[in-house]
Amino acid sequence: MPCPYCNHSGSSKSYLPSTGFNDKIFRYVKCDNCEVVYITPLPEQSDYYKMYPPDYQQGVDRTILPDPYKKLSGLRFSYGVQFDLIKKHFKGSPRMLDYGCGNANFLLNASAHGFTCDGVEFNQEHVDILKKEIPTSKFYTINEFLNSPQVTYDIIRLSNVLEHLDTPVETIRAIVGKLNPGGLLLIEGPIEMNTNLAMLSRKLYFKLKNISKGGYIADHTPTHITFTNSTNQLRFFSQFELLPLEFKTQESPWPYPNSFSSASGVGGKVKALIAKISIFVSSSFTGWGNTFIYVGRKK
Repeated sequence: MPCPYCNHSGSSKSYLPSTGFNDKIFRYVKCDNCEVVYITPLPEQSDYYKMYPPDYQQGVDRTILPDPYKKLSGLRFSYGVQFDLIKKHFKGSPRMLDYGCGNANFLLNASAHGFTCDGVEFNQEHVDILKKEIPTSKFYTINEFLNSPQVTYDIIRLSNVLEHLDTPVETIRAIVGKLNPGGLLLIEGPIEMNTNLAMLSRKLYFKLKNISKGGYIADHTPTHITFTNSTNQLRFFSQFELLPLEFKTQESPWPYPNSFSSASGVGGKVKALIAKISIFVSSSFTGWGNTFIYVGRKK
């Protein structure tokens, strides 16, 4: 299977173990050209519905954060940081779309800070729930949004979405096409293959596990299709009609526990310690970290 990022057909086995899901084995390979790690085979429609059932988003989260700069668990960069980047690069009152809006918490917080924000989600049943629960915003399925030429926005945001796309080039090109002239694309997400101490520790762990248990197969849900670093992630964005404005990396404890108190068992405590040391070490090296945020302006 060719690489989802560069379409190159050559690949080699990555250090990530294969995983079993939905009666299939998914392998992780590394592109010989751009070095993106991706799963093969790609999930099919039946896999996606099992990965993202109607209750996956757990309804609507109406929590309005008193401090938008407090980063929520699982969020790469705080809402406040994202709001500031939008205001920095777009003057006026933009119409915003949250592509992959999930439980709509970002959308509701954006609305509370004066933005007009609509949403897109994968599952029709969840979209119906969002329409009913938040009638002040518009919601679309992916197909509805991409196949409605008249629907365009000044800002389109993707948070923790890019790594889930099986056709990232085609999808981002289509999304850029839905931006108004001069509009902004804001994307944040993981760069799991970027250099940091936590990544190196996982790499060593999986190599040792494979040696001790030849042919080791994990059992996690393969929701992430691609695994990138800062170099190939930036190269990916360069192929679109976008003027790059921002690209920042930052390290978070994820995927390790956020704190010792939230870690279970000795193994969890060790992971939490590795995360803390890794964050400290990464602060001394430019470009280290496991998350990124990108802002580009449509040319």
